[in-house]
Amino acid sequence: QGVSPALEMIGLRVLSGVSLACASTCVLLAKSFPASASCNAPLAHKCALSPEEFRPFKLLWSKQETHDTKRFRFQLPSNDHVLGLTVASCMAVRATIDGETVVRPYTPVSTPDTLGHFDLVIKCYEEGKMSKHIHSLQPGDTLECKGPFKKLEYKPNMKKRIGMVAGGTGLTPMLQVLQEIASNPDDKTEVDFVFANRSTRDVILHEELAAMTHKHPNIKIHLAVDHTDDPTWKGHVGFINAELLQKTMPKPS
Repeated sequence: QGVSPALEMIGLRVLSGVSLACASTCVLLAKSFPASASCNAPLAHKCALSPEEFRPFKLLWSKQETHDTKRFRFQLPSNDHVLGLTVASCMAVRATIDGETVVRPYTPVSTPDTLGHFDLVIKCYEEGKMSKHIHSLQPGDTLECKGPFKKLEYKPNMKKRIGMVAGGTGLTPMLQVLQEIASNPDDKTEVDFVFANRSTRDVILHEELAAMTHKHPNIKIHLAVDHTDDPTWKGHVGFINAELLQKTMPKPS
């Protein structure tokens, strides 16, 4: 989506040479998750997730983000609980759909230190078993989750400059790292993030991203769409190509 065929294999990769997040299209089967990480919780708070078992979490509400994407808020066991993700990590979601056990990886958009709830932003795909299932949930329904499953352990200032490329809801693992950088005034890491979508109406969390870049000049987000009829659009139009990446991405270290 929004990426030229020659660059499809880039996926969601940090172009400075360090991979921070799995691509949104990667397939993680129930028996092939990466090694689990210990639960990450501030002092005096409890972790809701377990890397050893799936646990149910109740849906509090959902709201439309774009024409085909919703934000879902799930309740943690208490207001003293955090979800328990590390940066960067994801969690597994499990559901029985038409008699089949389906497991998929997701990265919440709420920060790891959020108390009492966590948020998922999920696009509904016509052929997506799990995404359609989650979009069908009503307040009070539950979703089984397990984790965290650790990817790269991000540390402040571990790289001087980082480049990211993502499309659609592939934003979510990137956002996890961006939030971590933005939350730490001592982290001076410079980030260039190319975020591609089909059209302007498909750009999720646009206001949140704009607020982040306004407040944190070390974070630059370059929006790209396949096409637009909006004469005020100031981002890139067309597929992500070598020219765009050469303009925005850090040189290999």
